[in-house]
Amino acid sequence: MNDTTTLQPITLHGSNISYFTGKMENYLRVRGIPYELHSMQLPSKRKALEKAVGLWQIPALRLGDGRWMTDFT
Repeated sequence: MNDTTTLQPITLHGSNISYFTGKMENYLRVRGIPYELHSMQLPSKRKALEKAVGLWQIPALRLGDGRWMTDFT
């Protein structure tokens, strides 16, 4: 099992009214993974996410080392 106390902070980009963002928040909480939620409701933030990830999809995670993760299944 991983030691979550040494993980770098994760930024969760999503919406507090999104079912899928809520599911991701719950997963992070249950696993004890520290994170910070950034709301993606402003158009300027949407454009920044599209540039970083390549598409508009929430939730998206930005890991402490700068990598992005999203699920588009």
